[in-house]
Amino acid sequence: MGDLKTESTNSIILLYCRNREFRKELEKILANFTIYSVSEIWEVYRILDDNCPALILTDSQDIKTSEKKKAIPVLFICHAHELAPLILPPYIKDVLTFPFVAAVVQRRIKNYLNLCFVDPVDRKRYKLLFDLIPAFVFVRNREGRFLAVNNSFAKALNLKKEKVQGSLYLHLQLGRKDLEAMLEEDQKVFHSANPLSISQERFRDGAGNICWLQTTRILCPHEAFEEDAIIAVAVDITKMKDTEIRLEHKLDTIGKIAGEIAHDYNNILTGILSASELLQKTVQNNNQALEYSNIINESAQRAADLNKKLLIKSSPELAQEAALAPVSGTILLVDDEPILRKMLTELLEKEGYTVIATGNGKNGLFQFKRHPGLFDLIIMDMVMPEMTGPDSYDAIKSINPDIKVLFISGYFKVQNLKEITESDKTCFIHKPFKEIQMLEKVRKMLQ
Repeated sequence: MGDLKTESTNSIILLYCRNREFRKELEKILANFTIYSVSEIWEVYRILDDNCPALILTDSQDIKTSEKKKAIPVLFICHAHELAPLILPPYIKDVLTFPFVAAVVQRRIKNYLNLCFVDPVDRKRYKLLFDLIPAFVFVRNREGRFLAVNNSFAKALNLKKEKVQGSLYLHLQLGRKDLEAMLEEDQKVFHSANPLSISQERFRDGAGNICWLQTTRILCPHEAFEEDAIIAVAVDITKMKDTEIRLEHKLDTIGKIAGEIAHDYNNILTGILSASELLQKTVQNNNQALEYSNIINESAQRAADLNKKLLIKSSPELAQEAALAPVSGTILLVDDEPILRKMLTELLEKEGYTVIATGNGKNGLFQFKRHPGLFDLIIMDMVMPEMTGPDSYDAIKSINPDIKVLFISGYFKVQNLKEITESDKTCFIHKPFKEIQMLEKVRKMLQ
C-alpha cells in the first residue's frame, strides 16, 4: 500500500471496506495501483481532511465528503444479488459487484483515473456541450448499465443524472418490454460494430407517458470507457407521431365517408343502368330514342367505372357475359333503394320470375317466415336500415339452411364478405351491374 503523504494524490485510490472479503480481494486485483486501504470510517475522514484521492471504493453509504471534495468519484461495492433493491445516494457514480472479475474492475478503475488527468477546462467545456444537447444522449455497456447520460435524458426520466449513471436500465421503474427491446437493439450494434438507425422506437418516460424516439446507436471506441459501450442519440418525435396518427384517423374517416357516398352513388347508377336497358328493349323501332338510350347507358357505365377508379386501384371482372337457358322461380328481393328495387323487379319479372320485393332486412325476414317454402332465391342488399343483409341472412338460414342468397352491395370493402360467400349457397355481385350480369347470376344460382 502507498503512503498518502508521499504519493501524488492524482492517482491514489482510497479503499474503505468493512467487508473483509471485499477488501482482501480488491487489494489483490488492484495490486498494481496506488491504493490506501482502511476498514474504519474515522480513517477515511482523516485521509479526506488532508488529501484528495482520485477515487473512493467503498461498501458503505455513510461517507460524507466536503463541498470541495464532492467531485471525487465514489464506486459502491456490494454482492450482485443486493444491487436491485438498493437505493443508492446520488454521489455514488458506479457499482462493483461481488464476485469481482479482475479484468473488468481494473478496466473501470483505469477509466476513472484517466478522467483525473483530463484538462479541467476541457472537461468542463465538453460536459457543458454534452448537457446542452436537446436530444437524449446516453452511453450504455453490454449489460445495459448507463456509463454516461446528458441532462435531457435524465430529465425525461424524472431523475437526476447521478441516479441514472451507473444504473442498470432494467432497474429503472420503466416499461420492461420497451426497455428489453432497446437492449436488443444495443446488442445488434455490439455484434455488427456498425451504426444502427431506428426510425421509430417506443419509450416510456419517467411520468409513464409513451414517447416515440428516432435513435442512432454507434459503437464507442474501446479506450473511451475502457469497456465495450454504445453511444446513442435519440430525438423525441412524439409530436410528429401524434400528427401522423391524427392524419391516419382523418384519412380513415374520409375513406368511410367516401365508401358511403360510393354506395349511394352505385345504387343510383344501378337504377339508371337498369332503366336504360329496359328502355332499349321498348324503343327498338325508334332509332333516335334508341340512340339517346345508348348515350344514357354508356354515360352511366363510365360513371360507374370512374367511381371504382377513385376508390380502388383495380377490380376483377364482375361476371362473364354469357347467356344461359331461362330458369323460372320465385325470388325474394330485399333492397332499401326504391328505384333499384323497382328496376330489378321489372327486369326479373320480364324474364319470367315471380318477385316479392321489400325495403329492408327486417321485412325480408318477416316475408320469409310467412312463406318459408315459397322462395327459390333471395336477392339481398348488404347494408340496410333496421337489419343488415348478413344479420337477416343468419336468421333466415336458421329457418332454412339450404336457401340460396345473392348478395348485392355498392360498397367496395364489404365486411365479412369472404366468410359470407364461401358457401356454395351464397354469391355476390357488385353494384352497379349490367342487366346481363344480374340475370346470369340469378340463372346460375337457380339451375
